[in-house]
Amino acid sequence: MYARKVLIVEDHQESRESLATVLKKARFDVLEAGSLKSALSMPSDGQVVAVVSELKLPDGDGFNLLGELKKNGLECPIVFVTAFGTMRSAIQAMKMGAADFLTKPVSAKDLTQALNTALRRLDQQHGRQAVEASAQTIPPHNVVSGVSRAMRE
Repeated sequence: MYARKVLIVEDHQESRESLATVLKKARFDVLEAGSLKSALSMPSDGQVVAVVSELKLPDGDGFNLLGELKKNGLECPIVFVTAFGTMRSAIQAMKMGAADFLTKPVSAKDLTQALNTALRRLDQQHGRQAVEASAQTIPPHNVVSGVSRAMRE
């Protein structure tokens, strides 16, 4: 098992298997769902680091998925890979917080690059938050201490 688990939400089995093959070759562990309902019913154990989703699903759309992920507090990036991409839907996805929006056919390079970029951004964001949190917990007057009289003042 790999450390980076990605959920693929794609209703067409051949497309889902193709995406899974690409991601497995890029050393991602893969979970697969064929519908919005099955994606949302998967356990949220915190191990999924990203989602790759078709925009148009038989029981909803990727926007519903993105909204539900956010509502449930899941911070993983979502990359849309769709044959139904329009400028309007791409803008809407990005405004809602999608990490990227790719149109089919998508190359293995473009998909893995989009995921890796999204994960790097998430790591950087978490790094900044950790630094900010630790800076808030250290009282300024206790940052430097020493034994000489000048250092104690």
